[in-house]
Amino acid sequence: MLQEDRASYYYSGFIRLVKKVAEIRVLEWPLQSPDLSLIKNIWHYMKVRIGARRHRIKNVQQMVEAIREA
Repeated sequence: MLQEDRASYYYSGFIRLVKKVAEIRVLEWPLQSPDLSLIKNIWHYMKVRIGARRHRIKNVQQMVEAIREA
């Protein structure tokens, strides 16, 4: 099962042919719907959490720690 958001590039002739030949079923999804995309909500949450302390992050190790804490 493949999830798509009905963007035009998912519906080109070649892509449709590949999905048909490979017998890929498609789960229709609303256009650009961030409220239904869990990963976008998680990225936003992390951006806010890490952004609040971005001036204190001085190296890669501190960034890794901030990501883990978020």
